[in-house]
Amino acid sequence: MSSYRRRHHPHPASPARTASNYQPPPLVQSLTRRSGCITPPSLVPQELDQIKSPLFKLPEEILLLIYEQVIGNNVLHIVRRANHLGHATCSNKSSGSHDDCQDLKCRGTKLPNGVSVQDGHGRDSFIPLLQTCRKIYVDAINVLYTSNTFDFDCMESLISFSTCIVPHRFDCIQNVQLDLRFNYSHFFSEGTPSNDYSRWERMWRIIGSMKSLQHLWCRIVWWRTDLTGAEEARYLGELLQVGKLRVFEVTLPALKWNDPKDKELQGTFEVIRRQSSK
Repeated sequence: MSSYRRRHHPHPASPARTASNYQPPPLVQSLTRRSGCITPPSLVPQELDQIKSPLFKLPEEILLLIYEQVIGNNVLHIVRRANHLGHATCSNKSSGSHDDCQDLKCRGTKLPNGVSVQDGHGRDSFIPLLQTCRKIYVDAINVLYTSNTFDFDCMESLISFSTCIVPHRFDCIQNVQLDLRFNYSHFFSEGTPSNDYSRWERMWRIIGSMKSLQHLWCRIVWWRTDLTGAEEARYLGELLQVGKLRVFEVTLPALKWNDPKDKELQGTFEVIRRQSSK
């Protein structure tokens, strides 16, 4: 990013960012403390009737492969419902393009208040498997967080998600995908780096604090085409809070405008940072 700034915006470097204690409230309240934890501190097989099932006689490696096949290796769109957060399993298995997800309405229909309504396009939920019995939950819950990709289309969803998930589960997440289309945010009462910079800063602090994060894909569509070099450096500077990952890809596609002669102004700027092979 630094070479891009020097080439296109030859402005002096911005001063070092100072720490902020501001914590904007999430749109979804944090989970209340459970009276009893579903995951016991120790699981004694002799006390569980579930071990009598032939399923649990399989080797542990085979069981994990089964769990991954059923509840893993998916893209989970985390969306806002009326009074809570929900998920929609991505139905786009062809290209993985953000535009295809938009066209297929994988997230459902988004209302002006930012709430996504299910419209039947997504796949059925796989959560019932985890609700079958406590042993399956204990054995398979980590697969849910480690093998799936969690997709967010606004800052509010990611911040609320981080407050609704048990911290040690949230820290197990390895794959995150962001599709931030700020040019449409005002239609859904969502914040942008321009009108809610503190929330933008907090989102990247959360991502930077994720202990197991390995892959991050981020698409940012700006709401303005006249960003100055200083503004762009300030907004993109928050991305530096993310440490070394195996894959860190940032795409800044330019907005497309049609003039009377049907000429398009288009372009794409990509930042790709991958771990060295050494």
